[in-house]
Amino acid sequence: MSIAEKTVVMPKGTFVSRWIPVSEKLPEDGQNVLFSTKTDRVFEGKYYADTSAHNWLSYKDDTYAWNNVVTAWMPLPQPYTPQESEE
Repeated sequence: MSIAEKTVVMPKGTFVSRWIPVSEKLPEDGQNVLFSTKTDRVFEGKYYADTSAHNWLSYKDDTYAWNNVVTAWMPLPQPYTPQESEE
């Protein structure tokens, strides 16, 4: 199965509140995500759909994680936007 076949496109404003196994779907190219590794660590970062083996960039330490280490991911929610009645 190609990366394109595993990629999920989330409509803007949609939030999925469950971990998505990388074997099920991959994030959209350039998508900001939380990702979990085999060592039970969670990182905030970005997914890059290229052909290398390290597509997951961690914002915490500006390093890449290998595809075979990442087990699942979750999209980040959209930033808070106050409703008109809250202003």
